[in-house]
Amino acid sequence: ARAAPLKPAVCPRVEPLHPMPCGAALPCLQLGDWGRLGIVEQTSTAALMASTAAKRPPEFIISTGDNFYPSSLVSAADPQFDSSFKNVYSAPSLNVPWHLALGNHDYCDGAKNCDQPGGCPNSPNWQVSVTPPPPHPALASVDIFFIDTSPFIAGYLATTWAKCPGALPHGLARLACLAVLIDAILATVDAMLGASTAPWKVVIGHHPPRSNGDHGNNRGIISTWEPVLKKHKVQAYFAGHDHDLEHL
Repeated sequence: ARAAPLKPAVCPRVEPLHPMPCGAALPCLQLGDWGRLGIVEQTSTAALMASTAAKRPPEFIISTGDNFYPSSLVSAADPQFDSSFKNVYSAPSLNVPWHLALGNHDYCDGAKNCDQPGGCPNSPNWQVSVTPPPPHPALASVDIFFIDTSPFIAGYLATTWAKCPGALPHGLARLACLAVLIDAILATVDAMLGASTAPWKVVIGHHPPRSNGDHGNNRGIISTWEPVLKKHKVQAYFAGHDHDLEHL
């Protein structure tokens, strides 16, 4: 079912997991930068995911963002929801909860008419929920935090899509407002990580702080998120954006 338009999620969230005793395995799948209308590379990857999941069923699937190319969805009835997602990951073994971060292409990056009055209809509104998840079980061994990294990329401020009503998020492309948002997000995550008692802390975002890929390092992520992750000894930060596989 497709939801009605919702307010963009500007704060990080912790996804609930089943209670897991320390030392137990937590199988899951992860992908990113995938919403490609079912082209052969996407469907081939989906088939491999389905085969793997059939042999070792995952508890859930994580996306690191850029879920719908080239410029997100335009409505709750956007046919790309079917062509890029529902019809591609249709195997029974992939019918598990999906937890998604937002990437720049989940805003209206690259969309037309962003600089026109009223902007364009492309927006992350069509794929996010403002309903908070239930509290993470106290005995769980993993806390997973999903963060929205696009507001931290200063280079996006110069683009036309950053000023669109559906972008960065709504109405927050002005530098003064964006600074307030960034401080609020960092403070929220800092507090949540500090309050977590889970042996494992994992953070999911779209932009990596450092990368050997085409986009290279992201100074905005290095200067803001990297110190927070190190402060709380986060064991892993998973990201996408560069369309490659790296372990740094």
